[in-house]
Amino acid sequence: MNSSLIFGIICLLGALITAKADMNDLIDTIKVCHETYPTSTTEVEKFVYDKTAEFGQVFKCHVKCVLEKESAFKNGKFDDQAFIKFSQEIPSLKNRHADVVKAAEECKNQNGTNECETAYKTAKCLMNHDVVMFLETSKKA
Repeated sequence: MNSSLIFGIICLLGALITAKADMNDLIDTIKVCHETYPTSTTEVEKFVYDKTAEFGQVFKCHVKCVLEKESAFKNGKFDDQAFIKFSQEIPSLKNRHADVVKAAEECKNQNGTNECETAYKTAKCLMNHDVVMFLETSKKA
């Protein structure tokens, strides 16, 4: 897996799933999920920047895999309280507690036809509420 793809996925999911300082754990998680659910840089970019893009089951299951391994998705559901808690450790969200709580509340009941789609819809919902921040350099990934 190339480093720009890893970087793109980290930019995509990093703020969603963890405020842990140990990025090596996140990279390892992404690599493990990529082995089972391979994704491309193009898919990651579309997910971040194209609100109308459609994705296949493999991409959606990759999102679910990473969210589960980072404890933000449990038993087929988004853990809104965990998201709220660790969002307060993300500098760009620290002063937006009310926005984060509102987004988590509105996104926690997203449902898909299966768990992969539910995780994907949850991630997309959070993005649409602007409570997931990405590094500007992710456009270059």
